[in-house]
Order: sequence, then structure tokens, then C-alpha cells
Amino acid sequence: MIYSIRIFSSFVLAPYFLSGCSDNSSSFSAKEPSRVVIKNSADQVSILEPQILEQTEVPIPAGPEDLESMNQTFPVTKNAAQVDIVWIIDNSGSMNDEVTQIKENFTSFLTSLIDTVNVKLHLLSGDCSQSFISGQTTCPGQPYITLGDEAKAAGHSQQSFGVASNNPLAVFGHAICEVGDPNLECQKAKDFHTLSPFLTTEAGYLREKLRDDAHKVVVIVTDDDAQNFDSNDTNTLIAAKNLGAVTFFSFQGLATSTCQIAQVGTAYMELSAATGGNTFDICAEDWSKNFEQLTKDINDIVVSSYELEKEATEILSITIDGSVLAVDEYKLTGPTTVEIDAEVLKNAQSIAISYQ
Repeated sequence: MIYSIRIFSSFVLAPYFLSGCSDNSSSFSAKEPSRVVIKNSADQVSILEPQILEQTEVPIPAGPEDLESMNQTFPVTKNAAQVDIVWIIDNSGSMNDEVTQIKENFTSFLTSLIDTVNVKLHLLSGDCSQSFISGQTTCPGQPYITLGDEAKAAGHSQQSFGVASNNPLAVFGHAICEVGDPNLECQKAKDFHTLSPFLTTEAGYLREKLRDDAHKVVVIVTDDDAQNFDSNDTNTLIAAKNLGAVTFFSFQGLATSTCQIAQVGTAYMELSAATGGNTFDICAEDWSKNFEQLTKDINDIVVSSYELEKEATEILSITIDGSVLAVDEYKLTGPTTVEIDAEVLKNAQSIAISYQ
């Protein structure tokens, strides 16, 4: 909103001579709002005239009362729809036990999600189709994982690529950028996404695979922390590529981990905390309970996440079947994404969201 503001100078002295004035005392009297008259002992009256020096348009930030309010209504069943899950698994030599845990739980994880949501899975990790070091097949005893033909036939995918312990976020960034992308974060991801200078992949692997109207979930498995391409780079790139809501989970080293880890995964903890995800201890002896929790968390996200038509700066109110929710029962997790407590959605029919 633009307001016009007139800026006045100090009053300018303009002398006028009048006869018949006998009052010898000096005094001030305001003759009209726009001028000041000064009488003095010399029978001289000076009038201070206001002068407009300039008229300037100054932008005034719009207040809450100036913002347009939006109202949207959603049927609860609408959002139990689509989720795209990207797994990025560290292939470094210390990950043998961890990859074994993933293989033991992967099928049941995918099957349980398919029963409730429309899920597509994309795996970024090395398989047995190529060697990443010596030009020979090195799969026996190596931390590689292969997505089966049945899963690929169902629309799931794998980019076979050796992921290092400290570059999973760069691998993800490179996969959502386009070939030759001039974005600075894309250039940075390209520089640091490879295990070695001889192992390169074309950018943009996920560009055509991630669905516009699907909620995105990224699961990272590593015993190290991100280097060179961190959580800030990742957030900046996600925003630049308009991916919408992305929730991060990780199986990683924690400060309380009891096995040997390279480093605590600070970058992954930051992303999980900021996006409403979760972190799991990579040193757990049995990952089945963690996979069950991951499945529940993803189901809750898909059911409770709602995409607004326009970007919001504030949620004014949310009602479910006519009842107004408390402010701690929902949160704005992105410019257009609202997440509602899954518990309050049970047996609900309709949700109305008012926002600015």
C-alpha cells in the first residue's frame, strides 16, 4: 500500500507592513492553521508561511488489516493421497550392518505404506549392477542394496550411484537440479555429490519422478555428518525448486549412540526438527520398531498435511466440523503447507482453514 506524505519546511519569514497598530508588545497569534502571524513593536507584522518542499510517495508496509483473507475447505479424505519417498543410503565400507537392517525391513515398510497411501519410492544408492571403485563387481560383502524388478514395475525407481558417508544431501540436491542448472546451490551440489572424481551422474534424476501434488519425504541413512553441502544449502535449494513440503527422516549417529560412528549427524537432526520428521539411532540392534515408527510418521504426515492455494503468512483459524482448533493443534510448516495434529482428525469430515 502507498501513502502520499507531504513534507513541510520550517516557516519562512515574509514581512508585511500594516498601519494603525499601537500595541508595542511582541506576541504570537495563530490566524489560521496554515500560518503564524508575529506582531512586533515596529508596527511590522511578519507572517510565517508554510512551504511545501516536496511531495514524496513513501511505501508503508501493509498491516494485518490490509492483507486479504483466504478461506479454503478440505474433505478429510482428500489428503490421504500421494507421497514420494526418497531414500539416500550411504555405501561406504562401515555401513554393512546398517544396509543389512534396511534389507530386512524394506519390503514390509513399502507394503504397509502401499496399503494406506499412494506411494512412490525412489532409491539413491549403489546396487550390484556396477562397480564404484575398481571396474569389477564388488557386491559380495559390500553395503549395496538393489531395488527388485517387481518394485520397479510398480513405478518405484533406483539410481545406482555410490553414496559417500558425508555427501547424501549433495546427492539429493544434484538429483533435484537440472542439467547445467545455473543455481548456485546446484553448482555446489554437483561439485560435492560424487564419491570420487570418476563417478558422476547426470543431474535431474528426480525432476521428472517427483509428483507436484505429492508430499515429499527424504530418508537418509549414514553414520556421518554432511560436509560441504549442509542443511542450509538443502533448504535454500528446496525453496528455489518449489518442491513444496519436504519432511526429513534419518537413521544416523546420535550423541547417545553406543556403536562406532564417524560423526553425529547434526545436519540431518536440523532438517528433521525443522520439517517435523524424526531421527533414529543407527546403532539400534533391531530396526523393526524404528521402521514401524517411520511408517506411522509418514502416514500421519500424509493424512494431516494440507496444501493451500496461496502462500500464507499467518493462520487465522482452523475449524474441523465447525469446532475451532487450539493454536497448538496445527502449524504452518511451509509457505503453503499446514499440518494438523493427526489425533484431532480422527472421524473428522471437513476442515476449513482461514489464512492471510
